[in-house]
Amino acid sequence: MYTCIKRINSSITGLKTKKEIVLKGKRNFCILEKRKYGIHVRLLPVEDNNILKDVGRGCYETMSKYFNVENKEDIKIIIPYLEIAYEMTKYPPKM
Repeated sequence: MYTCIKRINSSITGLKTKKEIVLKGKRNFCILEKRKYGIHVRLLPVEDNNILKDVGRGCYETMSKYFNVENKEDIKIIIPYLEIAYEMTKYPPKM
């Protein structure tokens, strides 16, 4: 999963915290957290067709969408949304 996201752009960096990996371009755009049922992916609020679920997050930056990756095939579903979230990092955040 991490390498799939890194392929979006070579400028993407990762910061490993105690429980998760935070991926950032100019600012945070994705958080990967390993859970017992798969990988929990949080990302910036992109427009989607009800594929991603809405949540709130208090740390780092508001990551208001999430998706559970249980199978390798699921990664292909969310890669376009991760690319959009990465593009969103190029613009200043709205307060």
